[in-house]
Amino acid sequence: MLRPIRLPVALSAAALCAVLALPAAGVAAPVARAAASCTTTPSSLAGGYVIPGKNKGVSCANRRSLESGYQACRLKHGQKGTCKSKVVGFTCKEGHRSSSPDSFFAVVTCKKGGQSFAWTYEQNTLS
Repeated sequence: MLRPIRLPVALSAAALCAVLALPAAGVAAPVARAAASCTTTPSSLAGGYVIPGKNKGVSCANRRSLESGYQACRLKHGQKGTCKSKVVGFTCKEGHRSSSPDSFFAVVTCKKGGQSFAWTYEQNTLS
């Protein structure tokens, strides 16, 4: 009976992360609006959800390509697979996975030069 709760929990987590990531200076409002116009939070990809996180210099198009490309690469190795290849020229690393009986969460960080983008994804493991 936990399945209907996942999306609201993911949305709450995304909102909390967004609030915590805002700087204390008064310039936060324009930055938040610009980021919101690009965000796909939470986008649904192949039995799971993606919650965008920190971004440093990565365009909106590349963020979407990274999210979907990484998921496609990872899923080539099964639902619990990982991606070891470059995605859109970025090197990606997946952090520790937190799991429950029917899903897991992981943070992915992709870097290329001075650019970086991180996001959290949830993968449902019930088929």
